[in-house]
Amino acid sequence: MIIKWRAAVGLMLSILVFTSTIPILTAVETTPQDVFEGPNVVVMSTVEADKPINSSVVSLIRGMNYTVSPEIFLFCVVDGMPVTVRGVDPVSFLKVEGASLLKGNVSGNTFVLIGSSFQRRSGLDVGDKIVIPGSASPSLYEGTITGVFVSGGPADDEILLPTDIIREMAGKPKGTYQVIRVLDGNITTISSALRNQNYTVAVGSGSHVTTTNTNMTYEETVAMNLMLRYSDEAAFKTTNASHMGIFAQRASSSVEVAVLGFIILDASLTFIGSFSILSRAIFDRRREIGILRAIGASNMKIRLIILRESVLLSSLSAFVALLAGFLVVNLVSSSGLIVVFGQTMRPVITLSMFFWMFAGMVLVSSMSGLFVTESIMRVSPSRLIAGFEVEKKPTEKADISEILGADI
Repeated sequence: MIIKWRAAVGLMLSILVFTSTIPILTAVETTPQDVFEGPNVVVMSTVEADKPINSSVVSLIRGMNYTVSPEIFLFCVVDGMPVTVRGVDPVSFLKVEGASLLKGNVSGNTFVLIGSSFQRRSGLDVGDKIVIPGSASPSLYEGTITGVFVSGGPADDEILLPTDIIREMAGKPKGTYQVIRVLDGNITTISSALRNQNYTVAVGSGSHVTTTNTNMTYEETVAMNLMLRYSDEAAFKTTNASHMGIFAQRASSSVEVAVLGFIILDASLTFIGSFSILSRAIFDRRREIGILRAIGASNMKIRLIILRESVLLSSLSAFVALLAGFLVVNLVSSSGLIVVFGQTMRPVITLSMFFWMFAGMVLVSSMSGLFVTESIMRVSPSRLIAGFEVEKKPTEKADISEILGADI
């Protein structure tokens, strides 16, 4: 082989930085959506500020034999740590989240449940006192932790309190909610039922958002959906959407931009590292390339040799780096070392992600190898074999063969 195998080690280290950070960055982008929605969940929220969703909407959806979790959110700081606090019906919430109690119990209207990740970070446990500040009104709630739950998702970083307590601390009218989440709900069926009962509600599942009874034309409804997904905060407020909707939209947009910037930076550093390593590996073998050319090997033949070896080395390096990177990511995820705004990052790892990252790294490394080869082949075989050892004096002019980059 022209390229030595030791170059694979450098490539592995260069690619490892990329493969171990991309899943974490992707998790940062998807966390806001995971917090408010969750898998197989339909979410309803207020569209018009003067028509908040209320307990009658909850009763209607429950009458359709769905598991329904009405919720109110607080975003505050507890013991110096940012944390999301939800007002919930604990039985319904645990069903929607697919969660279960690890210890303790739910005791009537005075329960305080903490997620397993928050328990690990805070050191709090069942029986400990906890003080929670209000986010929309000057209030404090002091309670005793009654249980610890685990869901395997973002909820594990949260605190659960009775809805009535949180409603007052969030400054919401009696009997109203910020969101209603429905497990395994059919968005078309739910929207139709709400429309028939004249409820004004936004119903969403993933990227699909629909609104009911807003007295808007079809074109206005389309514009509303686009604003709900893509508009800036100023335009979004003109829809009279809820503060919860504004927060979710703003958070998703801001995080997406930041994550994209870091991914581009990460990819650039990986490209530079791979290019430098292959450049040095091929340049160190310039004498062998010169010999091949001197004995009659065509430029195309040499290109194919370098391409084949670059693909082989980069494939091995990328595969090993991907496996090592994902092991690092899983270790970080399971240990809860990375927490952003009170949420433990849970890296996203899929088969398609593995494939595209592998293909991208092999392509970048292979193209880098060819680029360096093209530069080397501009030098005459005699100089390559000599290893550039003959230096010219400052006053000595270059011969015509060097100027043209060819043998004469």
